Amino acid sequence: MVWSVDLDDFRGYCGTGKYPLIKTMKSELADYMVELVYEGPYETPRGGAAAEATDPNEVVCEDGDAHVSFFRDRSDCSMYYVCQGAVKHHKPCPSGLVFNENENVCDWPENVEECPSTAK
Repeated sequence: MVWSVDLDDFRGYCGTGKYPLIKTMKSELADYMVELVYEGPYETPRGGAAAEATDPNEVVCEDGDAHVSFFRDRSDCSMYYVCQGAVKHHKPCPSGLVFNENENVCDWPENVEECPSTAK
């Protein structure tokens, strides 16, 4: 059991070399594996007729790495999507604000030409 890693000998004053605690933990945990159990939600890839019936304004997060990107909800300017790689999160702006895609922030409606003057 380790209580505090900041107590490790990071300068090597104790005669056992630098970082003896971290080195010991690394060697002890080298083969340690944790089983990952994912319980959903699962999304089924769309194909065939279902792919043709999708909404053209729907945001699709296709970036496979952990890149983060932002997109305004085309049906509601007060909402936006955060894509973290291929994972999509639907988020609201605070009351009275709309999402500004140029700045990637929630902004006053008068600063966002694409949205009406009042937020939904």
